Amino acid sequence: MNPKRNLMKGLIVCLVLFFSVNLASSTLFRKARLDLTENGLFTLSDGTRAILEGMEDDVTLRFYFSKSMANDLTDLRDYARRVEELLVEYQAIAGSRLDVQIIEPEPFSEEEDQAVGYGIQGVPVNNAGEMLYFGLIGTNTTDGEELIPFFQLRREEFLEYDLSKLVYRLANPDRTTVGLLTTLPLNGGPVNPMQPQAAPQPWFIIETIEQTCDLEMIPPPRRRSLERSTCSSSCTPRSSRTSSSTRSTSSSSAADTPSSTSTRTASRTSRRKTRRTRWPR
Repeated sequence: MNPKRNLMKGLIVCLVLFFSVNLASSTLFRKARLDLTENGLFTLSDGTRAILEGMEDDVTLRFYFSKSMANDLTDLRDYARRVEELLVEYQAIAGSRLDVQIIEPEPFSEEEDQAVGYGIQGVPVNNAGEMLYFGLIGTNTTDGEELIPFFQLRREEFLEYDLSKLVYRLANPDRTTVGLLTTLPLNGGPVNPMQPQAAPQPWFIIETIEQTCDLEMIPPPRRRSLERSTCSSSCTPRSSRTSSSTRSTSSSSAADTPSSTSTRTASRTSRRKTRRTRWPR
């Protein structure tokens, strides 16, 4: 057998296997993701998956990023790549309910005019007046809009939270009403007229609930009314107890008076007889 021919056959078989494995992996594991970051930056939480899988309305997300203007901004480019990859992951889970559009607005283009019209904020990057855009606008079928004017680097660790909150608002236009019963000053308390700048601020939990729900504060029942209603069903009024004890004492005293009077009379009579008796000498 010719060794060169066997070598060529082996190389052909290896190439066929290589392309077959790549084709199969790209088809079967298209939605598979491997997150090797330290804090799991690309691993979606269970809450986000529940929001995406339970969407009740179609949502369109338009991500505007001026990639050509951010060549020298490494941190911003990395952040934009993470936003784009996260949006693609969202679309893979939500399916046809979520439409993601990646748009690069060129200077003085129609896409730039659209971005400005939606409220996307631009940042000047040179003396020519060219702007860098890095924001997102979300819409639904009922003309609802949610906007992130510019992705701030300081909120990168909250990216999934911000995107999931935006999608939830658009996919669930009917807001849920939440009733809150508490005696804590969650709304910040009254304002001191002498120091209006030092007014207590609402608690963070109140601001978080109001972002996705309509909050209704339920006034707690008054403490005196609660004590009065409890006492009326299980206690006897103090005045009744006092009057009862007084009547009992009076009746007891009235019942004991004749016997005690006769006893004292008999004792005095006996002492008199003793003094009047004269014994013979």
